Amino acid sequence: MEIHTQLAMPGLATVALGSAAALPGGASLDVRLANRAFGGDPCLFHRSTGRFGLALYSLGKDWLFTVKTGSAFRVDQSGRTADCHLDNNGWTETTAEAFVRRILPRIVQLHGRMVIHGAALDTGAGVVLFCGGSGAGKSTLTASLSRQLGWRIMSDDMTVLEERAGDYLVSSTGNSVSLWEDSRAALSGAFESSERIEVYDSKFRCRINRHGPLVNQPLRAIFHLMPSLDAMDESVTIREIEPARHVALLARQVISFNPGDRRAEAERFSTLAKMAGSVPFNALCYPRRFDALPKIAGRLSGMFDKVCAPAISQ
Repeated sequence: MEIHTQLAMPGLATVALGSAAALPGGASLDVRLANRAFGGDPCLFHRSTGRFGLALYSLGKDWLFTVKTGSAFRVDQSGRTADCHLDNNGWTETTAEAFVRRILPRIVQLHGRMVIHGAALDTGAGVVLFCGGSGAGKSTLTASLSRQLGWRIMSDDMTVLEERAGDYLVSSTGNSVSLWEDSRAALSGAFESSERIEVYDSKFRCRINRHGPLVNQPLRAIFHLMPSLDAMDESVTIREIEPARHVALLARQVISFNPGDRRAEAERFSTLAKMAGSVPFNALCYPRRFDALPKIAGRLSGMFDKVCAPAISQ
């Protein structure tokens, strides 16, 4: 998908200077400013208690997203247009972050994609996806592997998957990672640029490379990150997770358009079950220390050929 807009889209891969940002797969989204507030009588479907206070409403045949700053975003049912009515502060970095991190991952689902809270890298023989709860170290590990192994960053926080003929394909959404200050300092020298992210205290958007976006790369392995709580534990272990557990863990990381839509949730669970039968899923247990990152890279590099089949020809 290409996003056509004159508005800044932080963290997304730019594919046409000043006019488009890359999201997967052959469709397009026009993001426009609305001159007036949206009329009608919106019906609340879901409200989040998270950082941005995201709420989802229906508004006639369209969808309406609001964030706690007061900005509202009306999205047509096909997911091809998004009209933005901004609060008095305009298109601030906070509003842009809310749109990119919370609303875009839901719009993508209107185009038949699945979105998983995880980071993805292309190894040259397929994509590896890292999942885990917030704070598990996904972004730090992603930046480290890109630096040490030359793997290309596909996504940092939200990974978009498309099922096609039994395969699961990933396309680039960006080539930067969001790191806390201690991770940025530990990996100093790895970034082409870094800038503070306004909405987070002491968090930075760090750009690793300037490669163009990759499209439709096959997903070859998934790792669930499990940092050790034992400060004395120096081991890095990788163990296979059985399919039933695989589905349960991934279900927690899937971004839902409308959590109250039981039919959509059942279809998503069915897709995860099929994925569990075709994509290797492992637990990666490791000491949560920066000096362990080279050891983790070595284990993953040595294992990758074992869990990844040859890449799909494009």
